[in-house]
Amino acid sequence: MVAIPVTNDQPGVAARIVYSKTGLALPLPELTTPKLASLIDEVLTNGIYRKNVQAMKRAIAKTNGLEKAVDLLEEAFQLTRETVAR
Repeated sequence: MVAIPVTNDQPGVAARIVYSKTGLALPLPELTTPKLASLIDEVLTNGIYRKNVQAMKRAIAKTNGLEKAVDLLEEAFQLTRETVAR
């Protein structure tokens, strides 16, 4: 992943991506084609990012993370799956 945070929660998400070494981030004011190309190349060629993404994927699957995230969102917004399906 290469995150380009723009607004709201995106800087925090980008910081977590960098912290977990699942990708890199480039602040919007620093965005140039050469810089973006360099970060994409780094993420695609440096195996640490693939290794960490795979570990994160396993952790999410092991803890049923996707289902937990859905449950938390439904609770926070007082939704049910029937409401969302409409």
